[in-house]
Amino acid sequence: MKRTLVLILILTLGLMLTASCSSQTYDAREMALVQVTGADGFATISVGPDEVMIRALLDDALAGLDEHDEKGFQRLFQREAVLSSLVFTPDRTASLKNGDEVTIRADYDHQLAKEAGVRFRNVRFKYTVEGLKDAVPIDIKGDVELAFSGYDGRGLASISLSGDVDRFKQGFEFVFTRGNTDLSNGDLVELKVIPDNRVLTAKGKIARETNLFFEVSGLPPLVEVDLFENLVLIFDGVSDQGIVTFDTTRLPADWVEGGIQGGAPVRFTAVPSAGLSNGEPVKVEAIVDTEWFT
Repeated sequence: MKRTLVLILILTLGLMLTASCSSQTYDAREMALVQVTGADGFATISVGPDEVMIRALLDDALAGLDEHDEKGFQRLFQREAVLSSLVFTPDRTASLKNGDEVTIRADYDHQLAKEAGVRFRNVRFKYTVEGLKDAVPIDIKGDVELAFSGYDGRGLASISLSGDVDRFKQGFEFVFTRGNTDLSNGDLVELKVIPDNRVLTAKGKIARETNLFFEVSGLPPLVEVDLFENLVLIFDGVSDQGIVTFDTTRLPADWVEGGIQGGAPVRFTAVPSAGLSNGEPVKVEAIVDTEWFT
Protein backbone atom coordinates (compact mmCIF):
# COMPACT_ATOMS: atom_id res chain seq x y z
CA MET A 1 0.00 0.00 0.00
CA LYS A 2 2.83 2.35 0.92
CA ARG A 3 4.62 1.47 -2.31
CA THR A 4 1.48 2.29 -4.30
CA LEU A 5 1.10 5.65 -2.53
CA VAL A 6 4.76 6.55 -3.14
CA LEU A 7 4.43 5.59 -6.81
CA ILE A 8 1.34 7.80 -7.21
CA LEU A 9 3.16 10.74 -5.61
CA ILE A 10 6.16 10.27 -7.89
CA LEU A 11 3.96 10.10 -10.98
CA THR A 12 2.01 13.20 -9.91
CA LEU A 13 5.21 15.15 -9.28
CA GLY A 14 6.57 14.06 -12.64
CA LEU A 15 3.47 15.24 -14.44
CA MET A 16 3.66 18.60 -12.66
CA LEU A 17 7.30 19.03 -13.65
CA THR A 18 6.51 18.09 -17.26
CA ALA A 19 3.66 20.60 -17.39
CA SER A 20 5.82 23.34 -15.91
CA CYS A 21 8.60 22.66 -18.42
CA SER A 22 6.24 22.79 -21.38
CA SER A 23 4.47 26.04 -20.44
CA GLN A 24 5.68 29.63 -20.43
CA THR A 25 4.17 32.77 -18.92
CA TYR A 26 4.94 36.23 -20.34
CA ASP A 27 4.17 39.71 -19.04
CA ALA A 28 2.17 41.42 -21.81
CA ARG A 29 2.89 44.87 -20.38
CA GLU A 30 6.64 44.34 -20.78
CA MET A 31 6.13 43.45 -24.43
CA ALA A 32 4.23 46.63 -25.32
CA LEU A 33 5.99 49.48 -27.10
CA VAL A 34 4.10 52.68 -26.23
CA GLN A 35 4.74 55.85 -28.25
CA VAL A 36 3.16 59.21 -27.41
CA THR A 37 3.69 62.15 -29.78
CA GLY A 38 2.43 65.71 -29.91
CA ALA A 39 1.90 68.58 -27.53
CA ASP A 40 0.22 68.61 -24.12
CA GLY A 41 -3.54 68.39 -24.67
CA PHE A 42 -3.19 67.33 -28.30
CA ALA A 43 -1.02 64.22 -28.13
CA THR A 44 -1.71 60.86 -29.74
CA ILE A 45 -0.71 57.39 -28.57
CA SER A 46 0.19 54.28 -30.51
CA VAL A 47 0.89 50.86 -29.00
CA GLY A 48 2.44 47.85 -30.67
CA PRO A 49 4.59 44.83 -29.84
CA ASP A 50 8.15 45.59 -28.76
CA GLU A 51 9.85 43.60 -31.50
CA VAL A 52 13.33 44.09 -30.01
CA MET A 53 12.32 42.66 -26.63
CA ILE A 54 10.41 39.77 -28.17
CA ARG A 55 13.38 38.91 -30.37
CA ALA A 56 15.70 38.99 -27.36
CA LEU A 57 13.43 36.62 -25.39
CA LEU A 58 13.30 34.17 -28.28
CA ASP A 59 17.06 34.36 -28.84
CA ASP A 60 17.69 33.60 -25.16
CA ALA A 61 15.36 30.61 -25.34
CA LEU A 62 17.07 29.42 -28.51
CA ALA A 63 20.51 29.66 -26.93
CA GLY A 64 19.37 27.33 -24.14
CA LEU A 65 18.27 24.54 -26.48
CA ASP A 66 20.29 21.50 -27.36
CA GLU A 67 20.71 21.15 -31.12
CA HIS A 68 19.07 17.72 -30.99
CA ASP A 69 16.06 18.86 -28.96
CA GLU A 70 13.44 18.65 -31.71
CA LYS A 71 10.52 19.08 -29.31
CA GLY A 72 12.19 22.12 -27.81
CA PHE A 73 12.61 23.73 -31.23
CA GLN A 74 9.00 22.96 -32.14
CA ARG A 75 7.83 24.48 -28.87
CA LEU A 76 9.94 27.59 -29.49
CA PHE A 77 8.51 28.05 -32.98
CA GLN A 78 5.00 27.81 -31.55
CA ARG A 79 5.79 30.42 -28.92
CA GLU A 80 7.24 32.72 -31.57
CA ALA A 81 3.98 32.44 -33.52
CA VAL A 82 2.00 33.30 -30.39
CA LEU A 83 4.15 36.35 -29.61
CA SER A 84 3.83 37.48 -33.23
CA SER A 85 0.04 37.47 -32.85
CA LEU A 86 0.11 40.04 -30.02
CA VAL A 87 -2.08 43.10 -30.61
CA PHE A 88 -2.38 46.06 -28.24
CA THR A 89 -5.43 48.34 -28.18
CA PRO A 90 -5.60 51.59 -26.15
CA ASP A 91 -9.03 52.76 -25.00
CA ARG A 92 -8.27 56.29 -26.30
CA THR A 93 -5.74 57.52 -28.81
CA ALA A 94 -6.02 61.31 -29.26
CA SER A 95 -6.26 64.66 -27.44
CA LEU A 96 -4.09 63.40 -24.61
CA LYS A 97 -2.52 65.56 -21.91
CA ASN A 98 -0.09 65.02 -19.07
CA GLY A 99 -1.65 62.95 -16.29
CA ASP A 100 -4.16 61.13 -18.50
CA GLU A 101 -4.48 57.40 -17.89
CA VAL A 102 -4.87 55.17 -20.91
CA THR A 103 -6.05 51.60 -20.50
CA ILE A 104 -4.29 49.22 -22.87
CA ARG A 105 -5.62 45.75 -23.64
CA ALA A 106 -3.45 42.98 -25.06
CA ASP A 107 -4.94 40.30 -27.27
CA TYR A 108 -3.44 37.31 -29.05
CA ASP A 109 -4.29 34.03 -30.77
CA HIS A 110 -5.77 32.11 -27.83
CA GLN A 111 -5.97 28.76 -29.61
CA LEU A 112 -2.36 28.97 -30.70
CA ALA A 113 -1.33 29.98 -27.18
CA LYS A 114 -3.15 26.98 -25.71
CA GLU A 115 -1.41 24.60 -28.10
CA ALA A 116 2.00 26.18 -27.36
CA GLY A 117 1.51 26.28 -23.60
CA VAL A 118 1.85 30.06 -23.49
CA ARG A 119 0.12 32.27 -20.94
CA PHE A 120 0.08 36.03 -20.46
CA ARG A 121 -0.36 38.15 -17.38
CA ASN A 122 -1.18 41.87 -17.28
CA VAL A 123 -3.25 41.59 -20.45
CA ARG A 124 -4.97 44.76 -19.28
CA PHE A 125 -2.86 47.58 -17.84
CA LYS A 126 -2.80 51.35 -17.46
CA TYR A 127 -0.34 53.83 -18.96
CA THR A 128 0.05 57.36 -17.57
CA VAL A 129 0.86 60.12 -20.05
CA GLU A 130 3.72 62.37 -18.97
CA GLY A 131 6.55 64.52 -20.28
CA LEU A 132 4.50 66.37 -22.92
CA LYS A 133 5.38 69.98 -23.69
CA ASP A 134 3.01 72.85 -24.46
CA ALA A 135 2.30 73.55 -28.14
CA VAL A 136 4.35 76.48 -29.47
CA PRO A 137 2.31 79.06 -31.46
CA ILE A 138 3.40 79.72 -35.05
CA ASP A 139 3.64 83.35 -36.23
CA ILE A 140 1.79 83.02 -39.53
CA LYS A 141 1.94 86.72 -40.37
CA GLY A 142 5.71 86.83 -40.07
CA ASP A 143 6.27 83.67 -42.10
CA VAL A 144 4.03 84.31 -45.14
CA GLU A 145 4.69 86.79 -47.96
CA LEU A 146 3.43 87.24 -51.51
CA ALA A 147 5.64 87.69 -54.56
CA PHE A 148 4.19 89.54 -57.56
CA SER A 149 5.22 88.83 -61.14
CA GLY A 150 3.98 89.77 -64.60
CA TYR A 151 2.78 93.21 -65.66
CA ASP A 152 0.37 95.84 -64.41
CA GLY A 153 -3.10 94.49 -65.17
CA ARG A 154 -1.73 91.00 -65.84
CA GLY A 155 0.00 90.34 -62.54
CA LEU A 156 0.26 87.05 -60.69
CA ALA A 157 0.61 86.55 -56.93
CA SER A 158 2.53 83.53 -55.62
CA ILE A 159 3.14 82.47 -52.04
CA SER A 160 6.55 82.72 -50.39
CA LEU A 161 6.99 80.89 -47.06
CA SER A 162 9.64 80.99 -44.37
CA GLY A 163 10.18 79.90 -40.77
CA ASP A 164 7.81 77.41 -39.14
CA VAL A 165 5.10 77.85 -41.77
CA ASP A 166 7.56 76.66 -44.41
CA ARG A 167 8.91 73.93 -42.13
CA PHE A 168 5.43 72.55 -41.39
CA LYS A 169 3.69 73.57 -44.63
CA GLN A 170 1.98 70.17 -44.86
CA GLY A 171 -0.11 71.40 -41.93
CA PHE A 172 -1.48 74.47 -43.74
CA GLU A 173 -3.94 75.25 -46.52
CA PHE A 174 -3.66 78.53 -48.45
CA VAL A 175 -6.66 80.09 -50.20
CA PHE A 176 -6.74 83.26 -52.33
CA THR A 177 -10.24 84.46 -51.47
CA ARG A 178 -10.37 86.97 -54.35
CA GLY A 179 -8.08 85.27 -56.84
CA ASN A 180 -4.42 85.82 -57.58
CA THR A 181 -4.33 86.55 -61.33
CA ASP A 182 -4.87 89.57 -63.63
CA LEU A 183 -3.63 91.86 -60.88
CA SER A 184 -2.89 95.58 -61.12
CA ASN A 185 -0.73 97.79 -58.93
CA GLY A 186 -2.79 98.95 -55.95
CA ASP A 187 -5.05 95.87 -55.87
CA LEU A 188 -5.59 94.23 -52.49
CA VAL A 189 -5.01 90.48 -52.39
CA GLU A 190 -6.51 88.46 -49.52
CA LEU A 191 -4.85 85.19 -48.52
CA LYS A 192 -6.55 82.90 -46.00
CA VAL A 193 -4.18 80.61 -44.10
CA ILE A 194 -5.96 77.59 -42.60
CA PRO A 195 -3.94 75.44 -40.17
CA ASP A 196 -4.57 71.75 -39.59
CA ASN A 197 -3.80 71.55 -35.90
CA ARG A 198 -4.03 67.77 -35.93
CA VAL A 199 -0.85 67.81 -37.99
CA LEU A 200 0.78 70.75 -36.22
CA THR A 201 0.20 69.66 -32.63
CA ALA A 202 1.72 66.28 -33.47
CA LYS A 203 4.89 68.31 -34.09
CA GLY A 204 4.49 70.38 -30.93
CA LYS A 205 3.13 73.44 -32.77
CA ILE A 206 -0.23 75.21 -32.98
CA ALA A 207 -1.69 78.03 -35.11
CA ARG A 208 -4.88 80.00 -35.66
CA GLU A 209 -6.71 80.61 -38.93
CA THR A 210 -5.51 83.95 -40.26
CA ASN A 211 -6.52 86.31 -43.08
CA LEU A 212 -3.61 88.24 -44.58
CA PHE A 213 -3.89 91.25 -46.90
CA PHE A 214 -1.25 92.35 -49.40
CA GLU A 215 -1.21 95.38 -51.71
CA VAL A 216 0.03 94.70 -55.23
CA SER A 217 3.03 96.79 -56.19
CA GLY A 218 6.09 96.80 -58.41
CA LEU A 219 4.45 95.47 -61.58
CA PRO A 220 5.89 97.13 -64.70
CA PRO A 221 3.43 98.50 -67.28
CA LEU A 222 2.55 96.60 -70.42
CA VAL A 223 4.38 98.02 -73.45
CA GLU A 224 2.52 98.29 -76.73
CA VAL A 225 4.45 96.85 -79.66
CA ASP A 226 3.85 97.62 -83.35
CA LEU A 227 4.28 94.19 -84.88
CA PHE A 228 4.21 95.61 -88.40
CA GLU A 229 7.03 98.08 -87.79
CA ASN A 230 9.71 95.43 -88.25
CA LEU A 231 7.78 93.19 -90.65
CA VAL A 232 8.98 93.07 -94.25
CA LEU A 233 6.75 91.80 -97.07
CA ILE A 234 8.53 90.14 -99.97
CA PHE A 235 6.74 89.99 -103.32
CA ASP A 236 7.96 87.48 -105.87
CA GLY A 237 6.90 86.35 -109.33
CA VAL A 238 5.35 88.24 -112.23
CA SER A 239 2.30 90.45 -112.34
CA ASP A 240 -0.96 88.50 -112.11
CA GLN A 241 0.98 85.54 -110.71
CA GLY A 242 2.83 87.10 -107.80
CA ILE A 243 3.07 85.71 -104.29
CA VAL A 244 3.84 87.32 -100.96
CA THR A 245 5.98 85.99 -98.10
CA PHE A 246 7.06 87.47 -94.77
CA ASP A 247 10.52 88.35 -93.55
CA THR A 248 10.29 88.24 -89.74
CA THR A 249 14.02 88.22 -88.98
CA ARG A 250 13.78 91.69 -87.43
CA LEU A 251 11.29 90.45 -84.83
CA PRO A 252 12.31 88.49 -81.69
CA ALA A 253 12.89 84.88 -82.67
CA ASP A 254 10.79 83.42 -79.83
CA TRP A 255 7.81 85.45 -81.07
CA VAL A 256 7.73 84.05 -84.58
CA GLU A 257 9.26 80.59 -84.26
CA GLY A 258 7.34 77.57 -83.00
CA GLY A 259 8.67 76.09 -79.77
CA ILE A 260 8.17 72.74 -78.08
CA GLN A 261 4.43 73.35 -77.77
CA GLY A 262 3.98 73.86 -81.51
CA GLY A 263 2.70 77.15 -82.95
CA ALA A 264 4.52 80.48 -82.63
CA PRO A 265 2.89 83.18 -80.46
CA VAL A 266 2.87 85.62 -83.42
CA ARG A 267 1.78 84.62 -86.92
CA PHE A 268 1.00 86.70 -90.00
CA THR A 269 -1.51 86.08 -92.77
CA ALA A 270 -2.00 87.88 -96.07
CA VAL A 271 -5.15 88.05 -98.20
CA PRO A 272 -4.72 87.50 -101.04
CA SER A 273 -1.35 85.79 -100.85
CA ALA A 274 -1.05 84.49 -104.44
CA GLY A 275 -2.02 85.56 -107.97
CA LEU A 276 -1.01 89.11 -107.16
CA SER A 277 -0.70 92.01 -109.59
CA ASN A 278 1.25 95.25 -109.24
CA GLY A 279 -0.77 97.85 -107.35
CA GLU A 280 -3.13 95.29 -105.84
CA PRO A 281 -3.83 95.88 -102.13
CA VAL A 282 -2.93 93.07 -99.71
CA LYS A 283 -4.47 92.85 -96.25
CA VAL A 284 -1.98 91.65 -93.63
CA GLU A 285 -3.22 90.45 -90.25
CA ALA A 286 -1.22 89.54 -87.13
CA ILE A 287 -2.55 86.66 -85.05
CA VAL A 288 -1.28 86.96 -81.47
CA ASP A 289 -1.41 84.45 -78.62
CA THR A 290 -2.06 86.99 -75.85
CA GLU A 291 -1.75 84.38 -73.09
CA TRP A 292 1.83 83.70 -74.14
CA PHE A 293 2.74 87.35 -73.65
CA THR A 294 1.06 87.64 -70.24
